[in-house]
Amino acid sequence: FKNGKSLYGLMKKEDDINELYALYCEEKLRQNVMDFDDLIQNCIKVLKYLKEPLGPKHIIIDEFQDTDARQLELIRKMADEQTSIFAVGDPDQIIYSWRTGQTNIFSEYRKLFRPAEMELPLNYRSTRTIIEAASQFVGNRQIEGIKDYGNPIVIKKHHDAFNEALHIAREIKALNQAGTAYRDIAVLYRRQAQSEALL
Repeated sequence: FKNGKSLYGLMKKEDDINELYALYCEEKLRQNVMDFDDLIQNCIKVLKYLKEPLGPKHIIIDEFQDTDARQLELIRKMADEQTSIFAVGDPDQIIYSWRTGQTNIFSEYRKLFRPAEMELPLNYRSTRTIIEAASQFVGNRQIEGIKDYGNPIVIKKHHDAFNEALHIAREIKALNQAGTAYRDIAVLYRRQAQSEALL
């Protein structure tokens, strides 16, 4: 919301997210805390008062594809001409554009720092099954792997979190009945909230 995006922009009625955001800001001040975005923005403000950049010898950036314009500005304000910047990222894995991630962040980085670029043409982690599926989404880039085919990819669509959790529970039960111990089964999820239906 604070970046100008409406969370409920497709709803028929106006929401009250602006009131919630105002309360959120008041509570942060009351508790004397900052969220991640505040840390970035306030660091940029502090660095503006310095007569010269901090100039660390090295800056290392992992998962660069998740970087946004303000984070790039923070890097620019920290670095001087002697700073060595090492960034690792994959433009085909930009997944945070719904938040603040930018699809053009790599070209912005190139303009600012004119880096030497290296590609890793081999995937050591994924099976050929996953690599062939991923290749359908990455355009002209060739991805090669060293592993054989693995289990087939299964896509399931559920109407809600309860049905998804029910499906997972049934799959776990079937694995257990086929001889897999419960301690050898794990459920991976991206956000903590997704685990609630499973608990």
